Amino acid sequence: MGIVEIDDFAAGAMALRKMAWADTSRVGIYGTSYGGYSSAMSVLRYPELFHAGSASSMVSDWRFMTRLILSGIWIYWKRTWRVMIAGVA
Repeated sequence: MGIVEIDDFAAGAMALRKMAWADTSRVGIYGTSYGGYSSAMSVLRYPELFHAGSASSMVSDWRFMTRLILSGIWIYWKRTWRVMIAGVA
């Protein structure tokens, strides 16, 4: 987890170097939830490419996330979101 996609983000940042309009000395990355984890990992693994990062609501302890999913809370939230968004129970 956090290997292939981070390498893909890095490849995208490296591709920016070929673009005349891109200022690659100021590349940043952001994300929420798993995207927050990915943005933090991108900055940690490729500090020479990503000069800023924002990790909003990131999952930082996967042990807790596993317990959350296995405990059934995830099922509750999934149903709650379905009701809130679509009005379907």
